[in-house]
Amino acid sequence: MERTWQTTKEAAGRNLATRGLDDFFDNVGEKEEEIVVGRDWKAQELRNKSFEDLHKLWYVLLKERNMLHTQKELMRSEGKRMAKPHRIRLVRKSMARIKAVLWERALAEEDPHKQSELKVMVHTM
Repeated sequence: MERTWQTTKEAAGRNLATRGLDDFFDNVGEKEEEIVVGRDWKAQELRNKSFEDLHKLWYVLLKERNMLHTQKELMRSEGKRMAKPHRIRLVRKSMARIKAVLWERALAEEDPHKQSELKVMVHTM
């Protein structure tokens, strides 16, 4: 249940030396039509993933959400519109579905003590 920074770093796929402010900005300078947007994750797809995979995906989505909100505020301060703003909604839906899947797993847990721990973990996400 305890997660360490090492796991989080692995989830990001980058080491500490290469992290920086660039993580908070979309590919600056790209034209709107060059930005490729994926789809949101479906609950059934997430149910097939391990806890570790869901943890990694949560971290990636959290970084994406932070980057998108930073980009939105940057564009707003410049009086411009953000390219493809629906990406924020897709990320938010995927994160909500991860929480729902983890909540389902917590409810399915037979050990009451572990179930309680899982519920607290999901609630604090």
